[in-house]
Amino acid sequence: MSAFYQGMLALLRELVGSPSPELMLATALEGALRLIPGAQAGSALLRDGHDYRFVAIQGHALAPPSYPLSLEAELRWYGGSLEEALQAQPRITRVSPELSGLSPKDQASLKPISWSLNVPVPLLGRVEAWLCLYQLYDEVTHKAS
Repeated sequence: MSAFYQGMLALLRELVGSPSPELMLATALEGALRLIPGAQAGSALLRDGHDYRFVAIQGHALAPPSYPLSLEAELRWYGGSLEEALQAQPRITRVSPELSGLSPKDQASLKPISWSLNVPVPLLGRVEAWLCLYQLYDEVTHKAS
C-alpha cells in the first residue's frame, strides 16, 4: 500500500472522529498540507449564518480575522460561479489580494502567496465551507495536485 494511500486512510479516520465542524476542517487542512504536493500553506472557512469565518490558518502570517467574509467575497476568491461551487469543483487561481474580501491591512499578508487551490464544500444546496491551499512561490510545479 502506497504512503499516499495510507496517509489518506489515516486522514479519513481522523475526520470521521472529529467532534465539531471546526475541528474537522482544521484536521482536513492539516491533512491536505501533508498530502498534496506543492501545498505550503492554507486556510479553512466555515459558514456561519449568511457569512463565513476562518476556523483554521496554517503556514502564513495572517492571524484569523475576527470579521466574517461574505459568499460574494468567497466566490471572487474562488474564481468561479456559485453553480460550480455547489458542484464542489476545485479551482486553481492566481492570488489577487484585492479579491480576498479581507481588510487592506490583512490583504498585505497575502503578498507571498502566488497560487490558491480553492475547494468548496457544498451540502444540501449551500456552500458550507471552503478549504484553500496556497503555494508561496511563483510557479505551479505539481499540476497533478
